[in-house]
Amino acid sequence: MLDHPGAVRAAFDASVDAARRARATASRAARAWGIDEDSTADLLVVVNELVSNAAEHARTPSVLTLDLHASLVLVAVSDESAVPPVVRPHDVRAIRGRGMQMIRAVSARWGHRTTARGKTVWAEVPVVLL
Repeated sequence: MLDHPGAVRAAFDASVDAARRARATASRAARAWGIDEDSTADLLVVVNELVSNAAEHARTPSVLTLDLHASLVLVAVSDESAVPPVVRPHDVRAIRGRGMQMIRAVSARWGHRTTARGKTVWAEVPVVLL
């Protein structure tokens, strides 16, 4: 759902395909906003990881908000768990656990805040507009 030309908000359940649906939503928004391919790839990494984390760790529905501000997209995912995200140390033997490291790598900055219903994890993703 488009709230204004530079904003998208969508709700997802905690199912295994929530991240796929969130990526599709973000991809449509990126096309509509004229975001270049490399920036779109970074945006999709952040959306995938944040929505996946909500489904897997919080195990609650989540709400994805994308907000375009000049050359940044603010990605925010709210869920119903107050447990903060964890950036795990790099372990070359680990099969998983690199999601927040990837978010740090492609975002200008990121963080989280506790809400009355859980938490919101957010990241600012630099983008190039065509």
